[in-house]
Amino acid sequence: MEELMEPLPCTEPATREPLMASLLWDRLYPDLEDFAIALARLEAKALARLVQSYGLFASEKIAGPAVWDRFPEYRNLILPVRREELERVWASCRNQTSN
Repeated sequence: MEELMEPLPCTEPATREPLMASLLWDRLYPDLEDFAIALARLEAKALARLVQSYGLFASEKIAGPAVWDRFPEYRNLILPVRREELERVWASCRNQTSN
């Protein structure tokens, strides 16, 4: 029970600042809490930023299978070079699972 009373690790400056830098460098969302809410709602902008920063596999562990299922919906929101890389990974994994 005591563990539930402790603050989350992402509220500590040593953890929060790198997350802000990697996910919200352009102030897409005002803070990590708003970003987390958008992720929970599976908003395309939030999914795109998460995948752009951490890739498809790590993002799936954070946001679930919607990362793969909804990739065609949000891929155009990812920066072009990174998008090309992710499209290759997505297509390769989709081909393997469909066979």
